[in-house]
Amino acid sequence: MHVGGTVDLLELFDRSKLDIVLGFGRHAERPDGELIQVALTQMIWLGGHTHAEAAEVPLVLLEPPCQFRNAVLTTLKESGRDHRILLETPHLPGLRAALRSGLGASARTTGYAAAAGLPIMAPGSLPALPELPTILLKRRAAADAVDDLAELLVQETRKTHD
Repeated sequence: MHVGGTVDLLELFDRSKLDIVLGFGRHAERPDGELIQVALTQMIWLGGHTHAEAAEVPLVLLEPPCQFRNAVLTTLKESGRDHRILLETPHLPGLRAALRSGLGASARTTGYAAAAGLPIMAPGSLPALPELPTILLKRRAAADAVDDLAELLVQETRKTHD
């Protein structure tokens, strides 16, 4: 098992180091993999309400590549909202600490916010963010145990999104 960003996990899959990847975002099909969209999750804004009222939205984001980062920057740009990145971090604990300290705004899922005890902005505070696909990539012609684990992951992930 390996925990990491989806792009990093997909790279490990491409190098035959992983047989299953569960992650976020829209990604290209792999010739040796079966890509399943497991669920769609609405991204939400996190942070204190004062960040939404600022003339320039202060942001705390993960370093690229990150689907949440891309969505935040694209959404703010398309809506014409001025913003500045106050903190970039490669890891979720750094993002969580910045959000807990009130440094700026960011985006994740409701489940992440609840599990991490993070403040959620009221809907409409900032421009609406898109839905983010949860995907599972499974190696074709894998062992039965891989197929069984992939099916269990799909079922359990869908339960949390129903």
